[in-house]
Amino acid sequence: MRCNPGLALPHLYRAAALEALGRRDEAIDEARRTTDIDPQAVDAWMQQGRLLEQGERWADAAAAYDGALAADPTLTDAAMDAGVLYHYRLGDSARAAARYRAALAAVPTHYGAHYQLAIALFATGAETDAVAAWRAFVPLAEAIGDQASLARAPARLRELAAPRSSSWRRSGSSSSTPRIGPSPTLRCSASSSCRSGRTRSPPIWRRFPTWRWSSSTSGSSPSRRPARRTSFSSPGSTRTTRPSSRRAPHSRPSSPRRAA
Repeated sequence: MRCNPGLALPHLYRAAALEALGRRDEAIDEARRTTDIDPQAVDAWMQQGRLLEQGERWADAAAAYDGALAADPTLTDAAMDAGVLYHYRLGDSARAAARYRAALAAVPTHYGAHYQLAIALFATGAETDAVAAWRAFVPLAEAIGDQASLARAPARLRELAAPRSSSWRRSGSSSSTPRIGPSPTLRCSASSSCRSGRTRSPPIWRRFPTWRWSSSTSGSSPSRRPARRTSFSSPGSTRTTRPSSRRAPHSRPSSPRRAA
């Protein structure tokens, strides 16, 4: 395919074709030519970031996502993708927090951004801001039963925010320290599921057995012996009469009965 070197769109099409053929490096080059011609080509920036991330070129991928965010400040995918790379791959928590704030500025209800912002701020040592961000996240997580994300946060952060976020202790011992790491809701928003991919995590609604509450109670099954009829049950009735704790003097309690 021949491209007009002065037009951005043909280079973008060529980049997509090369990616489909598995020629990643060539696809990256074509996507870069697209953004050199048109810095507002958001799709080309995102394609660069995705392909560079596949090649584990974390710094270049984050820079590409930053380019997409500069072209469209409301693009939460670019903000979250850049933030996650800065946070978990490059160790730059301050820059990651700025990207998460950008995502929340565009979508104030962004579920993943609330969580990641609290974790990133805590990593920078800004405990007051981290607690405020965490307290904004906790009601969102409790509303959907996402106990796994609540448990993955650093214990110190949970301890500081304990007055308003103590429900994470309900199903386990408070002395145990859960594993600290990325949440299952790594880059998700509350209104959509995660896209599947190598760097993505399972959706937030996947439940973990350790966080299930058991409401079942064990007990012996009722006796199968036919009960003595009383004035409260007629022949053929399936109604069960149970003994009363406040019965009249000289009266005998009725026993449970089951329908045949």
